Amino acid sequence: MQFNRKTLIDKSSWQPPSHGFLKFNIDRASKGNPGEAGYRGVLRDNEGNKLIIFHISLRDETNNILDLMVMESCLEVLFKHNIHNVIIEVDLELVINSVKRINVGATPEKILEHWQLLQVYQRI
Repeated sequence: MQFNRKTLIDKSSWQPPSHGFLKFNIDRASKGNPGEAGYRGVLRDNEGNKLIIFHISLRDETNNILDLMVMESCLEVLFKHNIHNVIIEVDLELVINSVKRINVGATPEKILEHWQLLQVYQRI
């Protein structure tokens, strides 16, 4: 999997993945921290066809937990449907830093605050 730091954008400025790849755009939003919140994801093929869409609304969630929840939902969808060759575009600082730490072999003890993402990432 490849991770790119970008925000969810409309299809008119969306850049398709290379042939043979899919692209999952995920993002979150909240009113306050903690506060009313939600997240969404869209999986598209290289022609821009929407294959999977999800959206979750929540009450009184913190931004850090929300970041982990949106990434966890994305990875769960990929795992559930056995989807590979995916580029994940994300603008979630906590998730990006967690993935970087996991990829360089940081132990779970050193990234304890990111344990939810680590568990899902290991299954994939």
